[in-house]
This record gives sequence, structure tokens and C-alpha cells, in this order.
Amino acid sequence: MLVTVAFGNLIGQASLITFASQQQVVPPVIHGTLNINGITISNGKLLVIAGALIVMVALYYFMKTKIGTAMMASAENKDVAGLQGINANRIFWVTMAVGSGLCGIAGALIVPVLGASNTMGLDIFPRVMLVILIGGTGSMSGALLAAFLVGIIESFAFQYVGTLNLLVVFAFAAVLMFFRPGGLLGKPLPIPGD
Repeated sequence: MLVTVAFGNLIGQASLITFASQQQVVPPVIHGTLNINGITISNGKLLVIAGALIVMVALYYFMKTKIGTAMMASAENKDVAGLQGINANRIFWVTMAVGSGLCGIAGALIVPVLGASNTMGLDIFPRVMLVILIGGTGSMSGALLAAFLVGIIESFAFQYVGTLNLLVVFAFAAVLMFFRPGGLLGKPLPIPGD
């Protein structure tokens, strides 16, 4: 995970040198808004939600394939997966390719909504980490539930504490981690030596 943060920082600094620090506006793919009972949401955000759900369903079914099962087996125990005939090094690169593809899709979906800048990942990264912690590592349904929880808690907290709303979500995550160390739908990691 630390390598991911370092690599993201490296890309951010390279884009700062190359493109400068000003935010670039990307025209929305779908224009207009949708109004339901006084609640207004832009069509661009609806496209992000629909795209995310489509990608999650596709990833769910991909993980049921032979390669997806090999990815889960290699993540669980690389040596035992090797004994079953799985080339863990090849699966590592497939996992990197899938992860990079998912990041590219996420970026393409969110840039028309937030705009493009060299620090755009810094705003999203704490929320992503909170979703992973709250949902539980390795649980796709937990990530979906946690994403909704983080969004709802952050929106309601903004009404009461303003820009400190993310602090409320961190406090919620801390309390949850105390009572459920594995997250809502994840399994807690085993303690070494037990």
C-alpha cells in the first residue's frame, strides 16, 4: 500500500511539472439535472453511480472465473496456490492490470464531475481508505455498503460541523474498528502467534 501512495505521489508531481497546477475542466458527458421531490442531482453524478455499479457487477463475475479464483487463492497464500499449479507471479501481473484498469475507469468517470488536477487523488484517497476499513478488506458487498455509509455520514455531518465532516467519518470508523476490527462484512486479520 505504501508503494501505491508513493507511486501516486510520483505521478502527481510529474503532472505538476508537465501540466502546471491549475485545474482543468472536462466537459460533462451528459448535461442537465434530475429533480425528484425537491432533490436535485446532476446527470453526470448519476452516470458515475451507474458506471460504478456496472463495474462492480462485472468485477463480481470476473472474480468467479478461473483467473479470479486464482487471484483470490494467490492473495490468500502464494505458496499453497503454487502447489495447486497457479503461477503466482503471472497472477500478480494480472491483478496489477485489473487494478490499473479499474483506476482508469474510475478516473474517466469522476473527472467530468470533479475536474482534473494534479492533486485530485488527494481529496478522494481518505474516503477510499475509510470505505475499505469500514466495509472490510476483500469484501465487495462491504465496500458497497461502506461507500453508502461514508457518503451519508459525511453529508449529514456537513450540516452540523461544516468542513470537519470527514473527522466525523473517521470517528465512526475508529469506533467501528474497536468493536469490529474486520469491518462491517470483512473478517478480522489473525493475530500472529495465536
